[in-house]
Amino acid sequence: MDAETKQETDQDKPIDRKTFLKQGLFMLMKPLANAIEGGVQKITPKAIRPPGAIDELEFISKCTKCDLCIKACHQGVIKAADESSGLGTGTPIIVPREAPCYLCDEMVCISVCPTGALTPVTRREIKMGVAEIDTKSCIAHQGQVCDYCYNRCPFPDEAIYMEEKKKPVVVPEKCIGCGLCEYYCVTKTPSIRVVAA
Repeated sequence: MDAETKQETDQDKPIDRKTFLKQGLFMLMKPLANAIEGGVQKITPKAIRPPGAIDELEFISKCTKCDLCIKACHQGVIKAADESSGLGTGTPIIVPREAPCYLCDEMVCISVCPTGALTPVTRREIKMGVAEIDTKSCIAHQGQVCDYCYNRCPFPDEAIYMEEKKKPVVVPEKCIGCGLCEYYCVTKTPSIRVVAA
C-alpha cells in the first residue's frame, strides 16, 4: 500500500465522538494560544520605560501615547518607541546610550501622565532596569584605570561599587536602571548596559 492510498484510508476511517471533540477543541484553541503567545512576546519590554512605569502589560493598556511625558521631559530623554522596538509604537522609552534619565527632582514625566501609566515614586523606588557589566570588554576589568560608571551613578557604593577599588560591580537589587553608567561608559560599545526590569 503506497503512502497516498494509506492517507486516503486513514481519512476515510470514522472517528468516535470523543476524538472528534478533542480534535475540534484543539483546532479551535491553537490559534488563540498562538495569538496569546505572540502578544506576550510583542509586549516584553526591550527598552527602558520612564520612571514610575507600571507593569508592562498594564502599561501598554493604560498608555494612550499622548506624548505629554515626552514633551514634559526638560532633558529631552524620553522618546517615542518606533516600530522596531517591539514595545508599542509611540509609547515612551528611554535609550540610555543616547540620553539617560537624570532623575530630576520634579519628575515631571510622572506628574503629567493622565492615565496612571506612570505613577509617583521616590528616587530609590524607581526600577526602570538593571545595569549589567561585560567584564570581557570593560577596561577596568582588563586592568586599566576607569571609574566613569561608578562616578556617574546616583547611588555609588550602593548600586555599584569598586571591587578592590579597581573593578566596578553592580548590585542588581539596588540599581534603578537610570542608564547614566551606560551613557558615560568610555568604550565604543558600552561595557555596561541597562536592560529592562
